[in-house]
Amino acid sequence: MAEKKEENKKQGLVKRIFKWIGLSILVLLILLALVVEAPKKLVILLLIILAAFTTLPKPARKWFWLGVGVVVLALIIWIFLPEDNEGWQPYQFNFDKELQKLQTKYSIPPEENAAIFYSQLMEKYDANDYYIFDIVDFDSDTFDKIFRNPWLSKDYPEIADRLKHIQRAIETLIEISEIKQCVFPISDPYPHSDRNSAVRRWARLMVIAINNDIAEGRIDEASKKIVTNLQIAKHQYQQPTSIDVLTGIAVESLALQHLNRIIVESEAVDKHLNILEKALPDIKNDWNSIFTKIIEYDKLCLKTELSKYYEVNTKGRTRLSRDPLAELRLNFSEYLQDTEIDNDNTKATLEYIAYPSYLRKKRIKAETILRWFTMPSDPEKAAEILEKCFERYYAMAQPDFDWTQQPQKIVSLFTMRNFYLLRFNYKHFAQLIADMSEEGFYSKHDLYLRTLTLCRGSRLLIAIKQYHNENSTWPPNLDAIKSAAPAEAFIDPVTGNQLEYENHGERFSLYGETANIWPK
Repeated sequence: MAEKKEENKKQGLVKRIFKWIGLSILVLLILLALVVEAPKKLVILLLIILAAFTTLPKPARKWFWLGVGVVVLALIIWIFLPEDNEGWQPYQFNFDKELQKLQTKYSIPPEENAAIFYSQLMEKYDANDYYIFDIVDFDSDTFDKIFRNPWLSKDYPEIADRLKHIQRAIETLIEISEIKQCVFPISDPYPHSDRNSAVRRWARLMVIAINNDIAEGRIDEASKKIVTNLQIAKHQYQQPTSIDVLTGIAVESLALQHLNRIIVESEAVDKHLNILEKALPDIKNDWNSIFTKIIEYDKLCLKTELSKYYEVNTKGRTRLSRDPLAELRLNFSEYLQDTEIDNDNTKATLEYIAYPSYLRKKRIKAETILRWFTMPSDPEKAAEILEKCFERYYAMAQPDFDWTQQPQKIVSLFTMRNFYLLRFNYKHFAQLIADMSEEGFYSKHDLYLRTLTLCRGSRLLIAIKQYHNENSTWPPNLDAIKSAAPAEAFIDPVTGNQLEYENHGERFSLYGETANIWPK
């Protein structure tokens, strides 16, 4: 009897030890959840379990755990039940109104919109016919020579003939560029790259033609084509998308390099200089208007992407999506049906995403339960959280914003603590998405200012050339042309310091701390 009593005592001690270990782990989990700011639903669930261990009467505990078992069993059955998706569609369509407002905000009459005519040009020369703009292989030595330097038709007769063959396309681009306004449709949250690819091809074509005109003394024709590239860049700047603005920066930089060559090295007279001066972009810092459009559009795109985690039915009822990547899977499956893919690894990856197995489909559906704990139940609430994460970035559009304070690198965010913030809290996930955008905002601003430096330098080169045309010598210093150019033209917008000028007799140098405008 004593032995049995001792054995029961030991068993009771073991039970109490395991109970306190379990309670300690549970309390630690609750504290950890509070530290990493886990969602309220998860914290409440842990508190309920803690209460079941501590305050719930012993006779009721078995019913509690029986209820937990029933809930778990019901969820397992729900996962394996066929899904009824009739009448449900991705909630992102509810953001169409916001997208339409943005479209309306920037809309202009069709007859005044260069985008209409660019699109017609693209349709005329569709993807299979783009080769007409590639008059020479992009990766060849020949391309490098005629793209970077003036060239004579007699040295490259085949290329010269090719230019004549596509003269009408060049003239069409010149005509389109004369239209001041340009707004492409922004109904697609992430515009296809075909348009920007076409713009780059057009700009390269113009450069090759410009170099031929310069070499053969056709200053009027070369100036007209440089103006065209500058106008194409201006059209890109009018779009609200980052990719369009970056394309505009690339085209503008390219145009300014050749504009500078014509100004300094050719026999350009005041007539040509006046034409080029009028075509120059505004030398004032216009980052405010450019960036405001970018952030509006980027924010809407991210809200649209995040809203794919929700669905809405015809009655307006919302729920968490059973498969947020459904649309992507459909696109991939259509792509696989329409396209021959030679790379086996690429094909296998696309098939893995497009055609999930039965068990993967069930796992994807099971992830909905985790998202119920981690994401807001209301998609509008999710959008509101993301909106707040972007509010501080509007300060970047202000002229007094301190750009010297570089953002924290995204890689450094992945500490152990932030891993839990990312995994268990939608607010921190939304903030991470916003932080990733912030790093891109800094790089875009830097590229914009560097191009603005080149633009201001080009404006000074025009004044320097005018001085040379009048005096047959280069100005001794920038003070000699002080009255011939706006005050902003003398300032490097990156550093705020004055651009540097050196007279070397037969030649000169013009440069800033971040840009070599004319060879130093």
